[in-house]
Amino acid sequence: MATTERLTIRLDTDLAAELRADAKEYNASISEIIRRRLTTPVPNKNKFDFELNQKILEGLYYQQCFTKKVLFDLDGTFIDSAHDLVQSANDLYALHNHPLITFEEGREVASDGIKAYLSLRFHEATDDYSVLTNEFIKIYKSNILNNPILFDGIHDLINLLDKKKIGWGIITNKHRCFVEMILPFINLDQRCEILICGDDGIKPKPSPDMLISACKSLKVKSNEVVYVGDAHKDMCSSKSANIFSILACYGYLKNEDEIESWGADATINHPSEIVDLIKI
Repeated sequence: MATTERLTIRLDTDLAAELRADAKEYNASISEIIRRRLTTPVPNKNKFDFELNQKILEGLYYQQCFTKKVLFDLDGTFIDSAHDLVQSANDLYALHNHPLITFEEGREVASDGIKAYLSLRFHEATDDYSVLTNEFIKIYKSNILNNPILFDGIHDLINLLDKKKIGWGIITNKHRCFVEMILPFINLDQRCEILICGDDGIKPKPSPDMLISACKSLKVKSNEVVYVGDAHKDMCSSKSANIFSILACYGYLKNEDEIESWGADATINHPSEIVDLIKI
C-alpha cells in the first residue's frame, strides 16, 4: 500500500465503531478487517464519505504495516504526575506566602514544565526565576514518588508491545534526574528501549531533534515510528520529524486548546486505542 498521505484519524468515529464491530463478528484483528475493507470495499451512501474512509483505511494500513517502535511523552501521556507537581508548586507558593492553586488549575499546566508553575504566582520581571526553579526542583524531588501513576491502560499496552516485540521508549522534556527516579519506581526502567530527556544536550520539543535522535539510535526510519503525546509541542515535534503523531486527549489538555489546529495524525481518548493504529 503506497501512501504516505497524512490524515487525521479520530477513533471515536462511526468508521472506527464499524471496524471494531466487524473484528468482533468475524473474530479477526483490526488489521485484517482493514485489509478486507481495502480489497473488498463496502460503499457508503455518501460518495465523499466513502472516498474519505478509504483514504483513512489506507493511512491506517500503511502505518500498521511499518510501525516498529512506539515512543511516548511522559507527563500527561505515560504517567499522571499532576498530583506531585501541584503539591510541589503549592509547597513553593506557601514558602513565599503566595496563595495556593487548586488541583484543576495545576493539572492544566502539568505538561508545560516548571516555568508554567512559576508563572501562576510569580513574575519573571521582578522575581528570580533561576532561584525559584532550583527551589521547585528541590521540593519536587521530595514529592516526586508520592503518587506517580501510570495512566489507565498504559501498563496493558506496554505488556502487549513487549509481547509482540515492538520496542517502546520515552521522549520527554523532563530532566533526567526526575525520570530516572520515576521509571524504577513503576518498574519500567529495564523495559524502556530508549530514554531521551530535556537536559540531555539535545534541543527539546517542539524541536524535532529529540525524535530524530531517537530514530537514529533505534536504527529505524521516521515512517516506522509513532509518537504519542498530549501537548502542542509534541505534535509540532512529530510533524517536523515526519513521524506519525498521536494526540492523547486523556492527558493535560486545557479547555481553550484548539487541538484541531495542532495537526495530529490521530487522536485517542484511551491508550488502548493505539492498538487500532499499529499492527498488534
